[in-house]
Order: sequence, then C-alpha cells, then structure tokens
Amino acid sequence: MFVKIPQMKRTITFSMLFCLAMLFAWRGYVQAKEDGAPSGSTGAPGDDGTCAQVDCHTGSAVPRSGFISTDIPLAGYVPGQDYSIEVSVSSENRNTFGFQLTPQDASGIKVGSLSVTDADRTKITGLGKYITHKKNGIDGTDGMINWNFTWTAPESPTDLTFYVAVNIADGDGDATGDSIFIANLPVSADPLATAIHEMTIATKDWMTVTPGDQLMFADWVLAEQPVAEIWNLSGQHVSSFTLDEKSHSVAMLDKGMYLITIPTLYGRLTGRFIRQ
Repeated sequence: MFVKIPQMKRTITFSMLFCLAMLFAWRGYVQAKEDGAPSGSTGAPGDDGTCAQVDCHTGSAVPRSGFISTDIPLAGYVPGQDYSIEVSVSSENRNTFGFQLTPQDASGIKVGSLSVTDADRTKITGLGKYITHKKNGIDGTDGMINWNFTWTAPESPTDLTFYVAVNIADGDGDATGDSIFIANLPVSADPLATAIHEMTIATKDWMTVTPGDQLMFADWVLAEQPVAEIWNLSGQHVSSFTLDEKSHSVAMLDKGMYLITIPTLYGRLTGRFIRQ
C-alpha cells in the first residue's frame, strides 16, 4: 500500500538529513585539522595564506619572533649536510597546539628537503614542501610543546627562509578562539662552503674518495711527489703527507669535511673531501 508523506514531514526530514550531513562534514574537517594543517598555510611566498583564514581559524595571523631553532652555524649551512630543526611553542593558559613549516626561497620554491624524525607526531605534506603536526602531536605538557625534524641543505648554495605558522588553540575543535602566529628564519650557505662547492666541481678530475676513506689521485698530480696539506673548516691544519703513492688513507681523521691543497707544476690545487 502506498502511503503519501505529508509535504511538511518531507521538508523536516530533508532538513534533518542536511543538518546531519553538515555536522559529519564539519567533524571530519575538524579531525583533519587535528591531523595536520592544510598545505600552504605558513604565509610563505609560495603559500595561499596562513592558518588564519575562513574555514580554518578566524582572526589574523600575528607575526612573532622565535619558534624556530636550528643547529645551522651562524656562518651558514654547508651544502648537502643534515641539520636539526625544532619548532617550540609555549602558552600560559593553553595546552593544545599545531604547526606547519616550510623552507622556501624568495620565489616560493622549496629549498633542500625535510625529513621526519618523529613519525608519531609529525608528517610531511605538499609533496615534501611542508611538515606539520599529526593528531598525536598536538597536546602540550604544562603549556609547552616542541616538534623536531631534519632539514637537508641543497647541494647548490641557495638563500632561503624557514617559514612557520603555529596555532595556540583553545582545544574546543572549532574555528574560533584560537591564536595563530607566524615567524620566519632566513638562512644562507656558509661563504667558505660555497667557495669550496664551486671550486671543487672539477676536483673529480684529480682526486676521488673511496668508500674506505682512501684519497685516490690522478697520475699527473704525483709527478713531482708534492706535499699535500689538509685543513678543517675552522682553518686548522690537521695533516700533511708526501704524495708518493696513488692513494692515501684519511681514516685517522675525525668525520667531517676537509680542505686539501697540493702544489703542482700547473699551480696549486685546492679541493674538498668528506671523511664519512
């Protein structure tokens, strides 16, 4: 038997279903934000804005110094090296937090690469351009929280800036009542390391480093049995030896990058090598 549903009842039923659908959609969106900020939310040149925007968090993003700390030397980074990055946030009366960070140049291009070191609390997004919190990484301790990860410097020296947006949240799960702050940290390559990088593009023509920490030299470098000098990047002389053999072990050196200079009939050779 066909039963006709009154118009008013149909309208009420549809309205209830619509409201339920919107409620579940909103809950899903809130849960998504708990599991990381949408890519492009740091306020960097290549981003769409910050976390302080419609359907994310209301209000305006407030610039503030700090939040980002690194072990990159004051002189600058060495191309190709790994560095530890930390984002730290604190609040007197809140204990829920979030963040997103990106390393970009002035054109908004990603510089270097980000790597997760705490997979339970952080993740990479945006095809490697951003790192953000996960749901397990939003709860602070006594109003403090930090996230740690690794940044690998580019092989070619490039000026860049770390951009970060942080959320000091009220913990109620909606878009209002949260405080969004942004900060940035510009860094550049160590001028000495840059010079070394540019200078040693042709080093492979006269010296290579084997996996066994042996320096291998081209025959023409050995012609006059010159004395090779090795220096660390602090300018300290650490070793010298006569090039009377095609190879020389540097296994006695501490791990790190070194300069080597060798006088030849064609002028003084200067190069770099890394003791692994």
